Amino acid sequence: MRTIPAGLLTHLQGGTLTPAILITVTRTDGLVMGFTNADTDIVYGGVTFEASDGMGTTAMQQTAGTGVDNLDIMGALSSARITPADIAGGLYDEAAISIQLINRQSPGDGAMLLFTGYLGQITEEDGSFKAEVRSLMQRLKQTVGEVTCASCRAKRLGDLQCKLDLSGTIDAGVLGMVPIQVTKPVTAVVDLLNIKFNCGWRNDQGTFGTLKFTAGLNAGIERDIKRHTQPGGVGNDLMTLRLPFPYAVQVGDSAVLTSGCDRSFAVCVTTFNNGINFHGEEALPTNDVTTQMGR
Repeated sequence: MRTIPAGLLTHLQGGTLTPAILITVTRTDGLVMGFTNADTDIVYGGVTFEASDGMGTTAMQQTAGTGVDNLDIMGALSSARITPADIAGGLYDEAAISIQLINRQSPGDGAMLLFTGYLGQITEEDGSFKAEVRSLMQRLKQTVGEVTCASCRAKRLGDLQCKLDLSGTIDAGVLGMVPIQVTKPVTAVVDLLNIKFNCGWRNDQGTFGTLKFTAGLNAGIERDIKRHTQPGGVGNDLMTLRLPFPYAVQVGDSAVLTSGCDRSFAVCVTTFNNGINFHGEEALPTNDVTTQMGR
């Protein structure tokens, strides 16, 4: 049941209406941003809601069942606080959002909550954006639990499932024992997807690692390494990324490079000596075996 403050209800029942939509976005880094479809900024609840004439929403329809209530927010990227680089950097992924209705001529009348949820997919093209807004009911639609598979289900190397000590070392063949994780500065930037380091890092797998900057414009942002090669020999490490970083990378920017794992039992045992924590069923018969006809 939706609650409407008495003052706002009186206004809505009147003949002359001056409504305004307030959209509050709380990013995962804690930054709170406000936007409104009014023609001037509105201050409400200690938040300044920036006027954005080009912003609008699709029709909002909510049900009492377990269906997921979604809508889209469209608008021009006119606010200097929203940049395509921030969107690409994931700063708005899973951001909390609430939509309220107020009387812009008398904000003190209170607000009616229309929608609460979080941001889903955001697309940007030619100076405009479209953000999918998902209701909290979406959380109940997510898969809970695990399924069997031959490869390891640990989400990342060294997490609570994997339990690998990332401060340890592994045998890299001709390179000897090398760290699983190193912190090194950028030595050269070939292009947006290719960055060089001088770290002598292992490359016998050559894939699946991660690169996370600790300094520079991309500090705190991580990308997967698609391929690791050493075109100039040991010490000339070229990291080819799956996705580019949103901001410019500069020589000298410090980054943490973490070794990759192909999630196979063989690599888990021979490379990392961590077979006891392998989260997969490599010996489990496949569907082809369990459903084949008897002979």
